[in-house]
Amino acid sequence: SDEAQGKYLVVNAQNIAHNARVNTHIFIFLSIVSGISCGILGLTGVQGFAAHLVCMLIAAGTIATVKCERRVALYFPSLDKVLIDGPNAGFGTFVLFWTLSYNCCHLY
Repeated sequence: SDEAQGKYLVVNAQNIAHNARVNTHIFIFLSIVSGISCGILGLTGVQGFAAHLVCMLIAAGTIATVKCERRVALYFPSLDKVLIDGPNAGFGTFVLFWTLSYNCCHLY
């Protein structure tokens, strides 16, 4: 009986939705920081996108290992919600702040 109960994981949909919202907010904030940093450093083209990708992978790995204590299934429906959905949420924000900070620092 105990073995059968151990196979099922009880989740609260409201908590999962809250975790997804918080994850999105974290990645949007990090996208702003990453965009401003890439713009100030003068990174253009593939270099800027690569720097942003590295920043997002480090953030996703940190969230999965530190905040979720390597048990992502307890906090998110799947690992791709942290590794893919989070970084994608802030991509437009990254491009906006990257171009804005680059133009302010290097063109004017």
